[in-house]
Amino acid sequence: KRLFTVTVLSTQMFPGILFLLPLFLIFVNIGNATGIALYGSRGALILTYLTFSLPFSIWMLIGYFDSVPRDLDEAATVDGCGPLGALLRVVVPAAVPGIVAVAVYAFMTAWGEVLFASVMTNDTTRTL
Repeated sequence: KRLFTVTVLSTQMFPGILFLLPLFLIFVNIGNATGIALYGSRGALILTYLTFSLPFSIWMLIGYFDSVPRDLDEAATVDGCGPLGALLRVVVPAAVPGIVAVAVYAFMTAWGEVLFASVMTNDTTRTL
């Protein structure tokens, strides 16, 4: 578990500008090799924003889910819920504030980012 957390957070050590050219080349080469046009599409922006916001979001959610009392899960199991039912009916509703905070973080990160949006889109996909 600790190795996974360190691996996820190590991706945040580098600035985003460092990944601009490699991501651009990957998207263009995928388009050339498979015919799936990622460059100039909103899908490229979605993948790019996921790449940058997901590691920190996972780290925040791990911390929040660790703070949810284990007793809630055990009580749901005693009351007849299976593992999936306990997760969906008890643990996730208890973690909604953390999930909302992570969603707001990811949205604000993508909203304030201009560099990737200007490089990964073309005239037909730009909004302004």
